[in-house]
Amino acid sequence: MFQLQPRAALKVIELLPTVSIGTSLLVEKDALLSFLQGAQDADDVTAYFERVRLAKATVSHRKIRSLVRQDREPLTISSLPRTLQLSPGRLEIKFATVLDLTEAMYALARVLENDEQEFARRYEECAVRESDIDSKEVDLMFLQLERDEEDRNQRLSQETERPIL
Repeated sequence: MFQLQPRAALKVIELLPTVSIGTSLLVEKDALLSFLQGAQDADDVTAYFERVRLAKATVSHRKIRSLVRQDREPLTISSLPRTLQLSPGRLEIKFATVLDLTEAMYALARVLENDEQEFARRYEECAVRESDIDSKEVDLMFLQLERDEEDRNQRLSQETERPIL
């Protein structure tokens, strides 16, 4: 930092209000700018550092609120935005701005996080095909096929009974 050795840079950072994220220390932009402006304006930089060190001892640590994870209510499929159209095996997003696109994709991600199985059941092509064909429908289709076959056989038998002229 500012052509300082790592140990000296750490000593300077210790003078500032920081927030620890993992193994890194974050310094707010305003605090760093104020500190550097004060160091530039000071006649005796060492005395300035000592004043800052004493002032820091009385200041409580505060967290940067923007880094705190916010819990969000889970979304359901019915609460997806209207700009997002779904059908089996197909997704269409209509958007005017990149922000609109981002919001629609984020809503979809929240739905998938909440209930991926229900989403897959409704919109995966193979899942819909299997669930759409009800066993009663299959039985009706076979019954109609048998009737059609009987009708065909009757017509064929009637045609063979007629004498050919």
